[in-house]
Order: sequence, then structure tokens, then C-alpha cells
Amino acid sequence: MIGPGAHRADAGRWSALSQSELAHACRLLGRLEELAATQRRAISRMAGTELASLDSEQAAIEADLRALLEQAGAGGAVPASDADRAVVAELSARVRRACQHNVGLLAHARRSVALLLGVDEDRAGYDRRARRVSQPIRARRGAL
Repeated sequence: MIGPGAHRADAGRWSALSQSELAHACRLLGRLEELAATQRRAISRMAGTELASLDSEQAAIEADLRALLEQAGAGGAVPASDADRAVVAELSARVRRACQHNVGLLAHARRSVALLLGVDEDRAGYDRRARRVSQPIRARRGAL
């Protein structure tokens, strides 16, 4: 996925999931939805270390979803019904919206902190002079 709400070329594989695989996908999406709520609470408290620790959990769930897609329909199990697919589509859309909201909240929190600290975000960063070396560094012979 390129970003929140982006569509992948392999999106058609979700339709190949069996009933049991779709149930597993629902559980994983539910965990992602809970994780998004936890991230939202961490953003509201500006708990950067907590957000960083949630990254590994998110990566693990995403890896499980990728693995599920890789094995889509390989077991020859009972195919999922259209109603089951609609439930997963709604859950997936809800999780995608929650992630998009979190990205927006995080950006707003970052801007708010910068404003409180008096940091001009448009002018923040390195300029050319900061990257210039004032005196050339010369390697001494035999030092290496």
C-alpha cells in the first residue's frame, strides 16, 4: 500500500479468499481498527514513544494480512459469500478511514507543537551554509 486509502494492484485477491480466510481477515482488520484507536489516544497525549512501540504491532498485523493474501484460495475451501465480502469491505473501509484520520491528527499535533515552540516550519531545516565544511578535511598519510 502506498498510503492510507491507496489501492494495490493485487486488490482482486481479496475476492479469492475462502470463508475461513475471510473470517481471519476480519479478525486481523479488527485488530488494526483497535490499534488505530490506541494510536489515536497516543497522539492525543503526544506520547511519541508509545506510538513508536505500536509500529511493530502494526507491522506484524500487516505481515499477517500480506501472508493471507499470498495464500488466497489455495486451500480449496468453501468460497465466501457476497454478504461476507461486503462485511469485510465495510470493515476495511472503516480501518482505512481511521488510519487517514490518525495521519491528519498526527500532522495537526506536529504543527501545534511547532507553533507553541515558535518554530517556523516553512523556514526550518538546513540551509546551504550549514552543509558547507568551513575547512577542508585532509586525510593524513598512514592514518588509515
